[in-house]
Order: sequence, then C-alpha cells, then structure tokens
Amino acid sequence: MLLGTATSASAGTDSPGSDASNGDGYAYFVSNGDDFRIHDSQCDGGTVWAELTWYKSGSGWHFRTIHNTSGCGTTDTKHPWSDIPEGATVWVQACGSMDSNYSNSGDGYLGTGHDCGSTEIGVA
Repeated sequence: MLLGTATSASAGTDSPGSDASNGDGYAYFVSNGDDFRIHDSQCDGGTVWAELTWYKSGSGWHFRTIHNTSGCGTTDTKHPWSDIPEGATVWVQACGSMDSNYSNSGDGYLGTGHDCGSTEIGVA
C-alpha cells in the first residue's frame, strides 16, 4: 500500500490562533482548504472580527476583514478569496469591541481601538 505524503510544494502551515485582547474570541488560518476560522467566545450580543492579509511575490498584497455571523460559542469558516497561491504568507489578527452600528466593506484595516490581539502567521 502506498500512502501519499506532503511535499514542500503542497504543504502549507496553519497559523497559531490570534486572540482578541478583550476575550471576544479568536481567529486562525488552516492551510488545508485555505480556511479562515473565527470563533465567538462571549455571549454578549457582539461579535469577533478578524483582519486577514496574504502576500506572495508577483501577486501583491491582499486584505480582508471578516466576522463571526453565527454567534456565541460558534466557529465560522470563511473563504474570502477563491484561491490563495501556494506558498503565500498569510497573516491573521482577531479583534473585538465593534460598535453595534459598525459596518465594514470587508476590504480594510481594523487598526487600533478595536481590542486587536497578536498577528499570527501561516503559509498557504
């Protein structure tokens, strides 16, 4: 029996989890399937957001923001890009404390004042 093995051309690296600094939740990248997962930890009626970035030479920089839409105690899987090139570096940062009327086009930067946690890195 021959089992498949990962090669350097097909093996990505999952990111560690990024925790929102206020405990609202966390987000992380899973290289198998290019999944971004975002978990809402608090039952406070709010949500947790994540800022996502990927870069690969020749493809440039790409930015998105996502949020958990399923609510408390759930983890959403998001695919904001149809295909991230293999070998691209991926950054994930979870944030919380958005005002109830906060809206975002999905293509932006959350920045300071949003209880953002550490930025974690994976590889597609």
